[in-house]
Amino acid sequence: MGTARINLVAYEGDSFERRLRWMQGSPAVGVDLTDYAGLMRVRPAINSPEVLFELTTENGGFVIPTQTGDDIGAFSLVIDKEDIEEKCPNHTNKEWVYGAVLTAPDGTRKTKLEGTFTIKASVPRPWIV
Repeated sequence: MGTARINLVAYEGDSFERRLRWMQGSPAVGVDLTDYAGLMRVRPAINSPEVLFELTTENGGFVIPTQTGDDIGAFSLVIDKEDIEEKCPNHTNKEWVYGAVLTAPDGTRKTKLEGTFTIKASVPRPWIV
């Protein structure tokens, strides 16, 4: 897998979690991510210095499970619902850009994901009474 372009969508008021796998070869098998570090940043635009979300293995936003069985090559991107809600103060859709990098134990960095990160405004908004 080179750099995959995957457009991600979250919904205002919902927790966000997206599980993915880094596969390579023919037939494709998961890449063992033991001791890898992950980083994903969401920005308003590719050239913006502002970081709207930063998911890392250290802060629990970029989760790499124990690499066994079907979890070999797997990782999840996680954002709490409260963090998503605060990005939609006027209940309007937001579309930004993101990139995600995996860093091997030897320091080798690979950009594995890129695309748009959209938060869609919620119609029901059950947290507002």
